Amino acid sequence: MPVSSRALVGGENVSTVLTPLRAMDEDLRHKIIVEIHDFPSRLNLDTLEDITIPLLTFVGGFVARPPAGLTDATVFANCNYLALTRNMAGAADIKPIQKLWAIAAPKRLKMFLWNTPDEMLHDAQRLEVFGCSQPL
Repeated sequence: MPVSSRALVGGENVSTVLTPLRAMDEDLRHKIIVEIHDFPSRLNLDTLEDITIPLLTFVGGFVARPPAGLTDATVFANCNYLALTRNMAGAADIKPIQKLWAIAAPKRLKMFLWNTPDEMLHDAQRLEVFGCSQPL
């Protein structure tokens, strides 16, 4: 379930995201993995906690679509995120996968890739990608 980080900061926006989750059966809620994206440019532990904490009791886990310039995933590992994600649509080679792996692996974060072209699947598996989706 993709959610913008901006929707989780501030009163009314948070309520808009949480209301449907509260209405769900608890067994179903804990099977939902939230992909948080659109992070603020200055991301630190306090900011990420403010984004993550409102959802903690309503979902099974979090993955992050990190900003393009991310060089260290410590903040995501410290907030118990499961993985980093990347949309591979339009990617010409595996360099984005390699960059993501170099950031995620040292922090024991998994990787999920969306829209992975067929020719990149072997490289994605070699780089320990946990989940891949392909374009329809």
